[in-house]
Amino acid sequence: MPGNRLYVLDDRLRPVAPGVPGELYIAGVQLARGYHGRPALTAERFVASPFGAPGERMYRTGDRVRWTADGRLDHLGRTDDQVKFRGFRIEPGEIETVLEQHPEVRRAVVVVHEDRLVAHVQPPSDGQLLRAHLSDRLPAHLIPSVFMPMTEVPLTPNGKVDRRALPAPDLTTAFGTAGRVAPSTALEKELAALWAGALRVEVDRIGVRDNFFALGGDSILSLQLASRARQAGLRFTSRDLFLNQTIAELVQVVSVPAQETAPAQDGPVEVPLTPIQHEFFATHPLRPEHFTQSTLLRLRPGADVERLRSALDVVTCRHDALALRFDRTARGWTQTYRPDSARYRLEVHDLSAEPELRAAMHEHAVRAEQSFDLAHGPLFTALYFEHEQPLLFLTAHHLVIDAVSWQVLLDELALAYDGQELAPPSSPYRDWATRLHDHVREGGLDGERGHWAALPAPVPLPVDDAVPPLAGAAEVISTELTAAETEQLTRKVTGRLRSSVDAILLSALASALARWTGEEQVVVDLERHGREDLFDEVDLSATVGWFTSKFPVALTVVGDDRAALVRHVRGQLRRVPGNGIGYGALRYLAPGGPAGDRAQVVFNYHGQVDGRTGADAGSLIDGVAEPIGLDTAPDEQLPHLLEVVGAIHSGRLRLQWYFAANTHRRETVQAVADDALQVLRDLVEGR
Repeated sequence: MPGNRLYVLDDRLRPVAPGVPGELYIAGVQLARGYHGRPALTAERFVASPFGAPGERMYRTGDRVRWTADGRLDHLGRTDDQVKFRGFRIEPGEIETVLEQHPEVRRAVVVVHEDRLVAHVQPPSDGQLLRAHLSDRLPAHLIPSVFMPMTEVPLTPNGKVDRRALPAPDLTTAFGTAGRVAPSTALEKELAALWAGALRVEVDRIGVRDNFFALGGDSILSLQLASRARQAGLRFTSRDLFLNQTIAELVQVVSVPAQETAPAQDGPVEVPLTPIQHEFFATHPLRPEHFTQSTLLRLRPGADVERLRSALDVVTCRHDALALRFDRTARGWTQTYRPDSARYRLEVHDLSAEPELRAAMHEHAVRAEQSFDLAHGPLFTALYFEHEQPLLFLTAHHLVIDAVSWQVLLDELALAYDGQELAPPSSPYRDWATRLHDHVREGGLDGERGHWAALPAPVPLPVDDAVPPLAGAAEVISTELTAAETEQLTRKVTGRLRSSVDAILLSALASALARWTGEEQVVVDLERHGREDLFDEVDLSATVGWFTSKFPVALTVVGDDRAALVRHVRGQLRRVPGNGIGYGALRYLAPGGPAGDRAQVVFNYHGQVDGRTGADAGSLIDGVAEPIGLDTAPDEQLPHLLEVVGAIHSGRLRLQWYFAANTHRRETVQAVADDALQVLRDLVEGR
C-alpha cells in the first residue's frame, strides 16, 4: 500500500513544453519510503532526476498536463486510475487487489462516487465481512464506505472493466443493502440518538448503515456531533466521521476515555496570532475593539439569574480563548493568555415596565459591544433582560469566538444551568495556535505554495459609487428557495451532479458574478470553519476560539450549461489543498507567503442552522430572537464589497447578500441576487 512521504524541495515542474501535452513530474523529491512491498511501483513512480544532485528523485505524478503560453498549467487528466480522495492520493487498484484476495470475491472494482469510496464486488458478498478483511490490511482512508453487490461486472468489448457502465450505488446505506438496519447495541443506540439530534430527524429514521452526509450532514454538523458526543462521554473527531460515515463504521473508532481532570492554571503566556486574527488586525485598523458576534436568546419563564451566573462561571472557566488579551506593540499586535483575568461580565437590566422593549435592549447591546477593551477585557458580556419572558443577550469579540464556538457555549450553558456534569474540554485554543505556527515555520505547508501563487488577481467589481464601503452603510438582501425546492436541491440535485450544496451555491454565485462583470473568470474568497485535523494530539471539536479559514478560488464561467458549471466548480474545490487552511497560514505565518489583492466577494455556507441554540438541551433557553446590536463600528471600512452567506433555515435555503449602500444601489445587488437564485431554480428543474 502507499506509504511514501514526499518532501518538495523546489517548485520545478518537468518536463512539459508550452502547448505540448505531457506527463507532470515534480523535481526535487526526497524519497523517505516507497510503496511498501512493491519495489516495481516504487521504481516506476520515483525516478532519477536529471536536473538535480546525484540521488535526487523526481516524482511521477500520473497527471497529464501542458504549459500554456502565459505560464499556467492546464490539467488534461490522468495517465492512470489514481484519484484524490479526502486529501489522500489513492490507487483504487491497491484496494481491488486486497479485495480479490478474499476467497468469496472473484472481481472487484473501486471508484469514487459523490465523495464516497465505493467497491463493486462480484459475486455479491457480505459487506461487513469484506470491510473487516480490508481493515486488517489497509489504513482507514482506503476502506470503502459502500459495497455494491454485482452478479456481473460490465466489461468493454476488449474485456476491460467498463467503469462508465457501473450502476450508481445506493448512498443511503453503507454496505449497499436495502432497508434500514436498526441499532442493536447500547453504543449504536446512543450514536443514533446523537445523529438524530444533530440532523433534526426522528431517531427511528437512523439506521446503522445510513450515511451521515446522505442524511443531510455537513462539516459543521460533524463538528457539533463530535462535541455533543464528548458531552455524552464518547470520543471521536470530525475526521473520524468523514472516514467512517455510518454508525456501523463509526462504532469501531469511538472511544470512551477515562475521566480527565482540568489542567492546572498557569501564568500569563504569549500565544501566536492565528491567520484569521492576523487578517482581522490588517483589515480593521480604525476601531479593532469593536468587532463582535452576538445572539439574543429567549429564556424559559422562571429563568433564575443566579443560576445563570453560576452556569456562566462553570462554562467560561473551561475555555482559554476567553482569557486572551491583545496589545498593540512596536512589533505589531500580540496575544497573551492571562488565566487569572475575568472571563465574562454579567449585567442585569429590569425592562419589565419598558414600553419600547427592543429599542431599550438595542441601546444596551450597542453600549456593551462598543465597550470591549482588548488589552484588559473581559471580551465576553452577558446582558440579562428582566421581562414577562426574560431574554439574554450574549456578545463576544470576534477575536475569541466563531459560529461553531457559539454552539459549544450554548450547549454547555444549558447543561450547566441544569446542574449537569460537563465532559472534559477539548484542546485549548492556545495549543492549536502554537502548533499551527510551528508547523508552518517548519515548512509543513510549503508544498501548497505553488497552488496559491498560480491564482490570478481578482477583477474589480462594478460599483455605483467609487467610495470605500462602510460598515455603517451595510444592508442585506435575502433570497430563498421554497421548502420543496430546497429538498430537491439538497437531496436530488446533489446526487445527480455528484456535488455538495456549497459547490452548487458557489456555482450559482459565479454565474451571477460573471454576468454582472462581463468577465468569464471570477475570483471569490471562501470561508470555512478552519478546524482542520492537522495534528493527531489536538482535538478541536469542543474548543472555543476563532478558527475561520479564508482563501481565494478562481472560477471560469463559459456557456449556459448549468450542470457543466457545477462540475467545473466541484473540480476547482477538489484541487484546493488542505481545505484552504494553508492560504492564510502561509500568508501570515511564513516568510514569502502568498500576497496580492483580496477578492472583493466572500462566500460562506453555514449548512443547516435550525436548532443550533442549546434550546433542546435543558430548561434555560427557549429559542433565538431577532438580532439586536451593532457588530462593527459604523466608520470601519468593510473588507469586501459583497458578502454572500448561505444557510438552511426551517427547511428553506436562504442566501443573504450583504453590501454597503454607499457603494452599491440596492437594485444593483438585488439583480445579481435574483440571477443567482434563478440558476439554482434551473438546476432544481433540471435545466
